[in-house]
Amino acid sequence: KSLDTFDFDGLNGDTRLVLIPCEGRICAWSVDVSDCIDQGCQANHQKGGQNLSYWLPVGFAATGSELHQRMTSIATRYPDGVELETSDGNFWEEKNAQLSSADLELMGLDPEVFNVSYVEINVNSALLRSDPSLAAEISWLRQRAGNHDNLRFPMDAVIRCFGWTFDAEILDASFKVNLTHNGKYPKITPSWNVEGVPGMYAAGTISHSL
Repeated sequence: KSLDTFDFDGLNGDTRLVLIPCEGRICAWSVDVSDCIDQGCQANHQKGGQNLSYWLPVGFAATGSELHQRMTSIATRYPDGVELETSDGNFWEEKNAQLSSADLELMGLDPEVFNVSYVEINVNSALLRSDPSLAAEISWLRQRAGNHDNLRFPMDAVIRCFGWTFDAEILDASFKVNLTHNGKYPKITPSWNVEGVPGMYAAGTISHSL
C-alpha cells in the first residue's frame, strides 16, 4: 500500500514520516501533531490519516545571507503556503562569562560573533505535493540550510515493512505447527511448548504469541 504519511517504529511517540515527491526522488520529513496546520490534521494524525497538512521545516540561514535571499524569494512567491520567521539569539553560553579577556584572546574567541540574527523557513506539505517545481527548490535549499540529519537528503525509495509470517516450510511435514496473529507466530503454551508438537519450544521473537 502506498502511503504519503505513516508511522515509523524508529521514531518516538506520535511522530510520523511525511513523504513528498521531489525531482523524481522522495523527500521525507518527521512530523508530530504540533506540526499540524489545521484541526483536521490534529484529529487524524494519530489515526493514520492521509493527505494531512503539516508545516514542514526546511532550514535556517543568517540574516542577509544568500540563503536568506533565496528563502525570501520563495516566501514572496508563495505567501499562503510558506512561513518565514526571523529570530535573534545569543549562542554564547553563560558559563563562558567566567573567561577573562586573556582567555578569550588565547582561544581566539569573540563573544560578539555569537550574537546572531537568523531566518527560518517552513512550508505547507499540501503545497509541496501540488507544486513539483517548488518541491525541487525546497529540496535544494534543505540540503544546504536544513538540520544536519539524513532526512534532509532526497531518497531513491522508502520501503515500509509490514512485518512477516512464520515460515513453517523449513520444518518436516510431520510437524503440524498451528499459527496465530495472522500467521506471524506459532501457537505456544505458557511453558513455551509449540502446541501440537511435543518437545518443540519457541524462544525469542516467535514466543511473543503469549
